[in-house]
Amino acid sequence: ETKTKISIHKIENPYLVKADVLVYPTNIGLTIDDPILNRMSRGVVQNELDRFKKPINMGTVYITSNGGENSKVQAKHIYHLTVSGVSRLVHEGDVKSAMRKALDMADTNNARNIVVLFDSFCL
Repeated sequence: ETKTKISIHKIENPYLVKADVLVYPTNIGLTIDDPILNRMSRGVVQNELDRFKKPINMGTVYITSNGGENSKVQAKHIYHLTVSGVSRLVHEGDVKSAMRKALDMADTNNARNIVVLFDSFCL
């Protein structure tokens, strides 16, 4: 039987944490609002997001790489949770649905370390 451990930490730059998955809340435009993530991934992650077929559905999870070999993002994959509209207002039901889907996907993909950006959920 596997036991799950959860620890909560306030981290200056979550993109520097080595993890299997980084959970990044986003909007239905799949626009990365954090300039640090764009800079550290050299724009590659945004380019991957731009290739997803529109329309984008709320409460859905879209998976990208960390930006590739030139990226400074340490997580192997980024799970983008669509939890807000273009106005950036977050809907609680979509957060719950997308988070559940992301954790199920991470489990299916045998992810052992997951970093979740909570500040973005609260903005």
